Amino acid sequence: AQEVLDRAGRRRRARVATAAGAMVLVILGGLAGMRLVRHDDSPPPVLGSPTPPASPSPDPMLTLDWSRVTINLNHIVRDTCPEVTTIFAPIEQDLVAGPVDGWPRAQFQPSKIAIGDLTGDGRAEAALTVTCLPGPESDDMVPAVLIVGIEGNELLGLAWLERPKSIVAKTWIDSGVLYVDQRPHPSSRAWKYEFGKVPGWRFQGSQLRLVEPARYPAVTELGVASVEGQTRCANVDPKPRVTPYLVGKSGAYYQIEMSDMPEPVFAEFGRTGRPYMVLQISCQSPLLVVFDLVDGQWQAVATGVPRPVIYRHMEESANGLIVRTDLGDKATEYQLRGDKLVGVTGPPSSQPDGAAPTSSVPRQ
Repeated sequence: AQEVLDRAGRRRRARVATAAGAMVLVILGGLAGMRLVRHDDSPPPVLGSPTPPASPSPDPMLTLDWSRVTINLNHIVRDTCPEVTTIFAPIEQDLVAGPVDGWPRAQFQPSKIAIGDLTGDGRAEAALTVTCLPGPESDDMVPAVLIVGIEGNELLGLAWLERPKSIVAKTWIDSGVLYVDQRPHPSSRAWKYEFGKVPGWRFQGSQLRLVEPARYPAVTELGVASVEGQTRCANVDPKPRVTPYLVGKSGAYYQIEMSDMPEPVFAEFGRTGRPYMVLQISCQSPLLVVFDLVDGQWQAVATGVPRPVIYRHMEESANGLIVRTDLGDKATEYQLRGDKLVGVTGPPSSQPDGAAPTSSVPRQ
């Protein structure tokens, strides 16, 4: 009997030990679980914010103060121009010259500079419309286009483009091509102007070469279907007049020929490198019409308000187009807003007396 009791006691002790061991395991498991939960609830490590990529530096050609620059002209050979490193400084509003105390002298308007990559190296060049004067009494003011690049720490004249007895109405750069809108000088008319034609020039090595076919060939017809009602040209007899003359019609296009009326003006209206063409159509009342080059054809896209007289002087401004009925008249500035040319300074008669006169021919 005693042996039976001893065995029963051993079994009870074994069960107690097993239960105690199980309790220890449960407690340890609970502590481990607590540690795991406590680890999971801890805040995530703080990571540094990613460094934003550095903004590309603007092209140095775009940050120059063109009213005070020094240009190395040693590579430009022209009898009436300086052929040395030349310091330019202002002599009038929007007109700088160099050297200001010697001859020959070169001058240009900073507002007329075209900037863009012409050599394909990813850096911009500048096209300056420059006029050179050999002496103080000279009236030989034939303008030319000077291409300037940055070499090392200096501005260097790279190429020179000119046409005798001409004026340069506008230059612009697009897709590596320099466009130069040249017209015969009014005093000579030494060569025939092809209406609306603007040659393009591209560097081949160190030389400028004419681009063919021309992106802006001579204009022989105009797409005016979208504004025909405003031009009042549809039912006019004899043939409606435009500047130039309308001489026929084929579908949505007018055929044209030159007249002695104001020539077209190319104006960017904020669209750099892709200017619009502005004309005056004069069937009943003169009307300013803006054309855009669409698939190789000039299509009317905007109009102004019919006027009682023709504007004989039109010039691109920083924000739009400056027009005058005559050279000495006060100016109206138009801006392109959607399909409308909107006058922002009032008609010439209401322009403030202090307004500065603006010529349709750049100072050259």
